[in-house]
Amino acid sequence: MKFRSELVSSIHNFFYQNNFTQVHTPIITSNNCEGGCETFQVTLNDYDRGLEIIKKDSINQMDELNSRHFFSKPVYLTASAQLHLETMTTSLGNVYTLSPTFRAEKSMTRHHLAEFYMLEAEMIDMNSLDQILDLTENFLKQVSLKTYDVFDKNLLHLILNKNKPKTSGLEYIEKITNTFNSKKFVRITYQEALDILNKLLNTKKYSKLIKKKIEFGEDMNKEQEKLLVEYFQDTPVFVTKYPKSIKPFYMRQSEDNEKLVENFDLLAPHVGEIIGGSLREHRIDLLNDAIKNQDLEPQVFDLYLETKKFGAMRMGGWGLGLERFMQFLINIENIRDVSSFPRSLYNCKM
Repeated sequence: MKFRSELVSSIHNFFYQNNFTQVHTPIITSNNCEGGCETFQVTLNDYDRGLEIIKKDSINQMDELNSRHFFSKPVYLTASAQLHLETMTTSLGNVYTLSPTFRAEKSMTRHHLAEFYMLEAEMIDMNSLDQILDLTENFLKQVSLKTYDVFDKNLLHLILNKNKPKTSGLEYIEKITNTFNSKKFVRITYQEALDILNKLLNTKKYSKLIKKKIEFGEDMNKEQEKLLVEYFQDTPVFVTKYPKSIKPFYMRQSEDNEKLVENFDLLAPHVGEIIGGSLREHRIDLLNDAIKNQDLEPQVFDLYLETKKFGAMRMGGWGLGLERFMQFLINIENIRDVSSFPRSLYNCKM
């Protein structure tokens, strides 16, 4: 928790020095920005009881059921603040938020929390993917190195050696520090990532991790992400230009290939994906088509789409899970060990 406090301080300092405005976004929202992820619905205490006694085939009774919604419609705990940030960016310029985020994925792995803190940033005048990659790389390097530099060295070594008794905490820090000081992060496309992984499929060392050929349009799992980083000697890797079919509707369509989007995942040693981001689609016709193609309800995004209707700025942004960032920096295996009161499937004590 002491390291977490110092890390958050470094994060705020970075954004302050780079003229970002910190904003606070809603915890309760009417949209599921991420599309594919599971969300927690917010209801009144008696809603479930009403659902049991009201028949679905009665219009009048369904009206009665809907009246039990505090907000007159279904609402959820936020899975991302991005759409709110985009709206604020139109008047405030570059903005960021660090706030609780909720995902109702029924997973008990060491990689998942139901409640965690998400750092999200949104920037204006983002005309190319390289612009946002440069800022993201600078952020990760500066914040990591600053936190290492100012945090109590004895306590940091104690944390690292406690979690990994067979390795030296100093060696782990030096390896990350040397990489961040001397190397640029690797930049490859999604197709190039698939080519590398499928090539490794034919090697004895990695055939068990890559059990079958990864086809275009399939996502990479965490072990494959970590394998890519290992392939590049533990240097963080930007994977860019994913297929549009597996990414959210708001990502900007590539101008040279309409099947791809201008996005990235940043993969880090030990944890895999640590940051995900994209250029944002500013063309209202393409946004409406994407919403329709993903079977989303356009009325849910009315306010968001209104900011694009009469022309929009070219924006870009990204999100980083704070707990996963900590896992990487202090070499923690289980994400629940970097949260003071972890919330996960079947676990919500106190």
